[in-house]
Amino acid sequence: MAERPNLFDYATSELSQDAFLCWLLEWADHSYAKVDSVLHRTATDFLKSIGSKCEIDAFEDASKLKIDIQKQYYGIDVLMLIAIREQKYALVIEDKINSVMHGDQLERYRKIVREKFADYQPLFVYFKTGEVSKAATARKNGYVVYSRQDFLYVLERNATETNDSILRDYYQRLRRMDDYYKEYRTKPFDEWIDNGCAWEGFLGALQKENSPENDCW
Repeated sequence: MAERPNLFDYATSELSQDAFLCWLLEWADHSYAKVDSVLHRTATDFLKSIGSKCEIDAFEDASKLKIDIQKQYYGIDVLMLIAIREQKYALVIEDKINSVMHGDQLERYRKIVREKFADYQPLFVYFKTGEVSKAATARKNGYVVYSRQDFLYVLERNATETNDSILRDYYQRLRRMDDYYKEYRTKPFDEWIDNGCAWEGFLGALQKENSPENDCW
């Protein structure tokens, strides 16, 4: 039997990934807990893992989360306004697949959020599903780095339990891409030319091994 077509084999742009992130994070709102418990759990697991990266535990009580998602607010890929009891957070996600940040966009988004949402605690996340990350630059600009591996860890615990084709398609596509990046571990060197991802995976691993704070990759 042929493998079913995957939406994200066609929706490969960062704008498509922006849309997926907005869609998934909206499921974290407590009002959706009984609409689809697996999607709600996936979204809250994602949010909790972001909270852990930002060293806050406010999102642990998913029953109290109220969510407002804004896409491309002043150019910000994903802006998530979160209310939990008396606490309010403005979560900024700068989403990248194969590209990296340009100009002063990270600092500009920080200034926008601090000005427009002065009564919210800001959280800044550099979300990177490709291999070329510029992670050190993101950290210098006050962003925590959320990697493809971080996201896969959240998704793989839930994707097998859902019948939702959007979540399953995205997970399967991201898992397949992760496998491509790791092919340098199993394929002969002369076969890497047929898979640019293998080269990127090798260079990314080399950089992490020898100079994890080096921003050249």
